[in-house]
Amino acid sequence: MADQKGIPMHDQLTEEELASLSELMDLEKAAAIAVTCIGRLYELGGNVVQLCGPMSTGGRGHIDLNMARFRIAMEVMHEHGVQVFNQMVFQDMMIRITGFRPGMPVEEYNVQILEGFYGPVFHSGLITTAIFLPDWESSHGASWERELLKKLGVEILEYPTSWFAEVQRREALIT
Repeated sequence: MADQKGIPMHDQLTEEELASLSELMDLEKAAAIAVTCIGRLYELGGNVVQLCGPMSTGGRGHIDLNMARFRIAMEVMHEHGVQVFNQMVFQDMMIRITGFRPGMPVEEYNVQILEGFYGPVFHSGLITTAIFLPDWESSHGASWERELLKKLGVEILEYPTSWFAEVQRREALIT
């Protein structure tokens, strides 16, 4: 799947950047790679959007279900012409570094994911809009992101209802 400029969503990083993520053990270095990627997207089309919502906490109650929803929601956004930063390519690295495990109590949530990765990404100024999935309030991370994005003056939008209906329709086909 390619964006409006012909760049595949899963290929927003160079081969070297993708390869480095498999061994990287530093969230700040990963954030620097993400900012470089977002900078390239910004040069292509200006407005770069980040999808925010439940991933490891809240939402559908399990990381695998939340990740499936996230992927589908990004696809739907893309189909509507939204230039979305694909943060999903960083997930395995974040899980490896933080020691996340499904069912981990929220009290054990590693805030370094937020402070070490998403904080620098948002502070870069290259994410111009954040679109929040329904039920974002159930997510520790999405709640933190929303507060930071407000402080930074980034445009915050809710995921359109009609788009979310399409996400749910596609979810039903795979579950």
